Amino acid sequence: GGQKLRLVQDAMRFVIQESRPRDRVSIVTFNHEATRPLRLCRMDNPGKDEATAAVLRLAASGCTCIASGLKIALEVAERRRCQNPVSAILLLTDGQDSVSQHCIAPLVARAQRAGCSLYTFGFGADHDARLLSSVAEQAQTPFTFVENVDQIGAAFAGAIGGLSSVVAQRVKVVWDAHVSLKSVHTPFSVSHEGNRTTVQIPDMLAGERKDLVVELSVAADGGADDETLLLEASAKYWDISASASVQTPSVEMRLLRQADDEPQPELEPDEEVTAQRNRVEVAQVLQTAAAHGDAGRFDEAQAVLSAQEQRLLSARHMSPISEGLVLELEDARTRMRSQSTWQHGGSAELLDAMQMHRMQR
Repeated sequence: GGQKLRLVQDAMRFVIQESRPRDRVSIVTFNHEATRPLRLCRMDNPGKDEATAAVLRLAASGCTCIASGLKIALEVAERRRCQNPVSAILLLTDGQDSVSQHCIAPLVARAQRAGCSLYTFGFGADHDARLLSSVAEQAQTPFTFVENVDQIGAAFAGAIGGLSSVVAQRVKVVWDAHVSLKSVHTPFSVSHEGNRTTVQIPDMLAGERKDLVVELSVAADGGADDETLLLEASAKYWDISASASVQTPSVEMRLLRQADDEPQPELEPDEEVTAQRNRVEVAQVLQTAAAHGDAGRFDEAQAVLSAQEQRLLSARHMSPISEGLVLELEDARTRMRSQSTWQHGGSAELLDAMQMHRMQR
């Protein structure tokens, strides 16, 4: 409606206002088909005037076909004669899309080949949260649910702030395991070659961290004072500010066994490791609960959420991260009380939280 359109226009004008002269912006609109009301335009003063005029001419009509909008946006990205260090497509929709599901994977792959991050924003209670979450999962980016339309500006502000603070791209974390590797918990691409594992992270923001939770299998029959090399790890990435590739030194993870009659400094689980394991488990539980919700099994969804909440509450020590995860689970249970609460924002909120914990962003 008119209010949503005005808020979207305000958000887009914020993007234009915050853009720097070396930035470039293009606008693509879509319903059942897509058009490009603004060419890829440098955000100097004349460019900002042109972009603002294009925004003010926008009108809402028709149904929703996300694929048509993405195709035009990708054509804009692929035809660039020069490429900025950081490029992104911001996909914002409030509609239901029944035709794009099977077109998304190749479009996301095209965006990655074009060097574009793809961020999804769904607002209002009636958008296609499952599809947008699927896009975000494949693009390895957050999915943002804007429950109240007056939050659109803040959501865009967060995205623009993140894009302007990207400091590293094409991050590769590599390790050689000297014991059996059981599992790697990360939303990012993982490949294995012999004992070597590589995790590829598209980009990282200033001050950001990504925690990779790794499960190892270590023999229990080592002797006292034995030291076991578990793995050796290093990282390689492209430093945007230096325009150079950086290789970190290799670091080792070792296990030191101590005699039973000696003090055991690591007898209690490490707080940081526990917090990250809890984060991974909560993301998995939210995904399971979402599947139950989509199938109308709300009692089962409540059960898995409550069980995970009790596991966190039963810990001897509650870290601030664990306390936040408990609140997340409580909120999820509230949003899964019934079919009505699930369909009117509950699904989108839960998928937003799940992707946030997986991506740590």
